[in-house]
Amino acid sequence: MVLVDAAFEGQRVGIGGNKTMRLGADAKGGSIPLPHEEMKDSDKPSAHGDGAGGAPQELDAMYKVLPPAEQKLQLWAQALPEIEDAENSQRDWSGEYFAKWLAAPQAGTLGAIPLVVLTRAEGGYDDGQDVPAAQLEKERKEGQAKLAELSTNSKQIILHCGHNMELEAPEDVSAAIRRVVEAVRHHSKL
Repeated sequence: MVLVDAAFEGQRVGIGGNKTMRLGADAKGGSIPLPHEEMKDSDKPSAHGDGAGGAPQELDAMYKVLPPAEQKLQLWAQALPEIEDAENSQRDWSGEYFAKWLAAPQAGTLGAIPLVVLTRAEGGYDDGQDVPAAQLEKERKEGQAKLAELSTNSKQIILHCGHNMELEAPEDVSAAIRRVVEAVRHHSKL
């Protein structure tokens, strides 16, 4: 498993203005959907059309590193209303997961499966939030280290890039995936 600058329980995220909240703080005690492989009718987004209508969208700057054909695909995909449906559906229950993880220690819960945690070197916080940037950075580093403790066969790798590592450092993400695959194939430690 490779976690790419992943969120962790209790992580503070910006919620608008200069406010932050901890992931899991919005839990209401709701149920978490059971995992399943087959798509149910309730999993399917409501029909909104083909995503081709409406005003043309601007490509986010982070995607401008992609080749032109992939940029065109990104514009098409981000125009699909189903993308927002998928984001909204997980917002209904992701806070429940984070609260559950906060309530009980998670170290070792993945056993010894190979796990690489890719973490950006700098969080990039400024002091414009309700929590000082130094505190946010300290919590981020501690949370990323805790992710590596999920498995007894893990490695945390610090990358000098931003949050969108798959776009900013694709060779490092690919190398981490290869490393995990090799560890699985050879039943070895990372």
